[in-house]
Amino acid sequence: MSSLHDTVSTGKCDLRITNWRATKQADGTFTLKNSTDGWCLDSRKNGTVYTHSCNGGKNQKWREIKDSMGWRLVNKATGKTIGVNSHGVYARFDGSIKHQCWS
Repeated sequence: MSSLHDTVSTGKCDLRITNWRATKQADGTFTLKNSTDGWCLDSRKNGTVYTHSCNGGKNQKWREIKDSMGWRLVNKATGKTIGVNSHGVYARFDGSIKHQCWS
């Protein structure tokens, strides 16, 4: 069995499958773990966002940045911010745009 899940996508909220638990790490970052399957949110340098077995690596650590538009999630390893568009979830350079803000 592979330890890599498919890329992360968006859809209608269903708390049975879309519930994520944020856990603060000693370095001030957070890991985001899916409550259903126990996998962590991960990202690659190319901007792919996916779930992977939790391993504590920098690609699974996210800084939360709060501003007037909401929360932005910045990957510790890549420095890229999670966003969403018509193609799904991605991680790119921070544009402080509404597509990169979460509540």
